Parts: sequence; C-alpha cells; structure tokens
Amino acid sequence: MRNTKIALITAILAIFGFYGINAKASTVGLWLFDEGTGNTVRDSSVNNNNGTIYGGATWSTDTPFSYPGNYALSFDGSNDYIKIPPSSSLNLTNAFTFEAWVKLKSTGFRYIGDKYHTYGLKIQDNKLYPRGFVKVGRKIYEVTSSKQIALNTWVHLATTYNGEVLKIYVNGEPTEKVFLTGNISSTGSSLFIGRYGGGGYNFFGLIDEVRISDEALSPEQLGCHKSLAVIPEPTSLSLLTIGLLGLLRKYSRRKSA
Repeated sequence: MRNTKIALITAILAIFGFYGINAKASTVGLWLFDEGTGNTVRDSSVNNNNGTIYGGATWSTDTPFSYPGNYALSFDGSNDYIKIPPSSSLNLTNAFTFEAWVKLKSTGFRYIGDKYHTYGLKIQDNKLYPRGFVKVGRKIYEVTSSKQIALNTWVHLATTYNGEVLKIYVNGEPTEKVFLTGNISSTGSSLFIGRYGGGGYNFFGLIDEVRISDEALSPEQLGCHKSLAVIPEPTSLSLLTIGLLGLLRKYSRRKSA
C-alpha cells in the first residue's frame, strides 16, 4: 500500500515536470531565466549546466511571452554577464544551434553568447546586424545577417551549423549563410551570456530563453514560434491531477477500512 501511494505521488510530480519544460532531445542547454531572484540561472536541460550571474544583471518582467512567473534578465552594457562552467555537453563537434530572444537598448558591438573560441551570437558594430560564428580548424567563420534589427523590440536570433553551412536567422527567417566544411574545433572553455568570453563587449538590453542544441535546427524547430517553457492548459493539467489524487484517496480509504 505504501509503495502504491509513493508511485501515485511520483506520477503527479512527473506530470508537472513533463509539462513544465519543452526540451528537445537535442537540447544541451536551456536557460529560461524564470528564477526571478538570486544569482543563479538554472539549466532546464538534463545536463545541469547552471550559470552564475555577475555584475548585477537584474530580473525583469519585460519578456517576449506572457505567462505567470515569466522573467528575463536585463544587462547594463557595462559589467553584467552570466558564466556557465565548462561542460562536455557543450563541447559540440559536428553541429550546433545557438538561439536567444533579445531586446537591445543601444547600438554597438555586443555579445549575446560566446562559448569562448568555439561558437556563439553577437551584434556587429553600430548597424545592428546579428552575426553568428563558429570555429572550424584554426579559423573562426562568421555569418552576418542581411537584415537589421530594431532597438527596444524583442527579436529572436539564431545561428546554426550542420558541418557544411553556417546560417543566421532573424525571427525564424534565414537571412544569410556561409558555406564551409569541417568539424567544430571545440574547447573546454566556459560559456558566457551577455559578454565576450575574453572579457568586454557587454550586452546592453534584455535576454531571454537561451538554448543550445547539438544539431542544426530547422526554422520550424526554433524557439521563435512559442515559449520554450510550456504552460499547460489549466483544464488538461487539472483533470490529470484530480484523477491521480482521486486514486490516491481511494487507496487511502481501502487502507483505513
């Protein structure tokens, strides 16, 4: 009887866990920034790549999606950044996707994310052109969007590499590509969000829902279409939970009879 009760409680918790995160099998890092407090950002993938906030980046309710408990992080362009320690799960060699929601507050050379000397996303110079990059062999290759982004507007940016083509996306639309061949020259470096890995070029604005995948996602698979934090319909979740609680009550009555 005790084992049955434990199993039912576990099932209830599993439901909440299942509905809480929209994590694909290819996801190696997913930072939703929904903590809303503290100096730690939790990785919602299975890899536990949690990060630490430095410099005083602040939590904001200004987000690209509206749901209870949703936050983004605001960076001041001076010394704010997140550091994720070295992890084998982030040392990608064959392919990758790096994507994030951003809301820039100023022009300038700004890094969104940088797996130091490996791959990442940045904003190039004062013309607001997003740029993706990857290191293959001893050279860093870059692809610059032909489409500018606007200040003070939420936009989804992504860069992908499949071993043959490096692409840059703006709101799910591929805007430019560069052809190259070879494996990613992955290093055991830390991942930085909001700063260049070597220091400087700090991001000024808001960042939300950063995801890294170990494959080149298609436009349909990118996180620009809906939040990566899945919020279940209240009716569906309630029915499932009520049903399991009813079973738990039933077994409790049998035990006391």
